[in-house]
Amino acid sequence: MEVGQKMRREKEKKEGEMAQLAAQIVALGRAKGGDTDGVVEILSRISEMTSSFDAETLAQFSIDLELKQVLRENRKAEVIEKTAELLPLIRNPKNLYDELVGCLGDEELGIPTLMTVYLLQQETEFHFSGFEAAVLDAIRPENARVEGFLFFILQIAERSIINRGCRTFMVQVADRLILAATDGVGESKAATRILYAVLVLLRMHPAIFQEVQLRRLNILRASVGNVRQMAERILLEARNAFLRPKRVFLDNFSFPEDDLLENRDKTN
Repeated sequence: MEVGQKMRREKEKKEGEMAQLAAQIVALGRAKGGDTDGVVEILSRISEMTSSFDAETLAQFSIDLELKQVLRENRKAEVIEKTAELLPLIRNPKNLYDELVGCLGDEELGIPTLMTVYLLQQETEFHFSGFEAAVLDAIRPENARVEGFLFFILQIAERSIINRGCRTFMVQVADRLILAATDGVGESKAATRILYAVLVLLRMHPAIFQEVQLRRLNILRASVGNVRQMAERILLEARNAFLRPKRVFLDNFSFPEDDLLENRDKTN
């Protein structure tokens, strides 16, 4: 008897939680355009609720049309970032294609949208043919100085290891990063982080060491401190493959501080 009552209570609880989730999705569809704070609050509640259900239960819900409307009426970075948290509720990501591609063209929304598109491509059947071009366009000094963006680039590089067809793309990415480090960054710490990202990328794809425009690093060899050391390290590993780590992982990755050449390379 007690077992039956317990099962009934659990069923009622689950049904109640499902009803709450459904209500939040309806509320999202009714949200007023321009009320970004209200929309983000609803998206946050929905995101929290999804953790209470298994994949089979979540498959009964769809948030595609509501998200499409929200992205059209509330083009804000916070909304786009929340969209990436709702993958379990997106049935057909192609429904969001036009809105996301439109956000890519916005200077303020480009990076968070690019990250969301990348996640959709990794976790769903969503495909954006202009993804590589968008990534290359985003590699500019003002973006490359941000650690989060550099780590995003390294995530793409790590994923590309299993796709040998990405070789040319990786060469272009490395060249753009080197250019960002030598042109317009203006801060030694930012330049050091960018060069470290270049080094890690090249270690992931050692075959492209000889294809990247490393001669640009000669400009930085005239610098002092970490920038010079980082540039020289890249050139050294380009000449001597035995100095490169055999395996490179981004687990527990962090950008080194001042003592970057003193065994603080988390990718070794």
